[in-house]
Amino acid sequence: MKNLVLLAVPTLVVGCAFQLRARAPEPVVTAEVVAAPPAPSPPPAPEAPAAPAVEVEVEAVPTGDPEEVSATSEPPDPVYEEQVDAPGSGYVWVRGYWGWNGLDWGWHWGHWEVAPEGRVYIEPYYERVGDRVVYVHGYWGARDAPRRSYGGERIRFAKAERPANYHRGERVAVEHRAGPPPGRRPGGTYERATGPARPIPHETAPHRVVAEQRAVSAPAEPRTEAKAETRSEAKTETRNESKTEKRSEPHSEAVPGRAPPPGNAHPTAAHGATMNAEGEAKAEKPAQHPPPPANAHPAPKKTEKKK
Repeated sequence: MKNLVLLAVPTLVVGCAFQLRARAPEPVVTAEVVAAPPAPSPPPAPEAPAAPAVEVEVEAVPTGDPEEVSATSEPPDPVYEEQVDAPGSGYVWVRGYWGWNGLDWGWHWGHWEVAPEGRVYIEPYYERVGDRVVYVHGYWGARDAPRRSYGGERIRFAKAERPANYHRGERVAVEHRAGPPPGRRPGGTYERATGPARPIPHETAPHRVVAEQRAVSAPAEPRTEAKAETRSEAKTETRNESKTEKRSEPHSEAVPGRAPPPGNAHPTAAHGATMNAEGEAKAEKPAQHPPPPANAHPAPKKTEKKK
């Protein structure tokens, strides 16, 4: 019995210890979470600079017989553009085109113009004739205007494709281009011109360009006017000075043997100076006595007595 009690006591003690360990509270761990500071806001993006103003070439359409010139190369393919809204009634859309300036081709953007009464717009015309290209400027012509021909082949252009960054109505500067040589257009086709052949023009540049070149090479007009004004002022001053001298010169005295001037006329300053010089020269000369007559007796000689 005692043995059982001795065995039970350690068992109870071990069980109590185990229970005490199991019931011991766990330590509470507190973690302080500190929020990270907010990221600084990015600086505002700088404003895009305003696009510079672009000057594009726009020529007024002439009326009557068109201007025709002879070029050394074919025009490039057209630049893509879309027709914008008309500003009002009575306007005609002038589609963009390549124009020859004597050296290369320049692009002219499409625009609206008021059509003259009884006229229609006839687009520019390009025809290859041998190693030359005939360019006919667009114009306002009659409705029954004949189709032109110069005995060569009409140039047919490829259709322009819309660029990805194109904005309707926006005009950008298009650089001048030389264009392909005559007859070597890549992918281009030619059409035989029909009708009576006209003579090939001898002009190689439009009249407008020729007039501008002459105006630049001509001498400046303001310089010529300045020289003319300087000369006229110098002449006026000389005349005024001579009139002043004439008025301030005293009247010359009358010279013996010379008739006085008629009326109230006064001798000029130069004439008076000449007369004074002649009078002084005569005054300086000794008086000349006339020679004695031939039959006059000689005067007796005086003899001196010697002492």
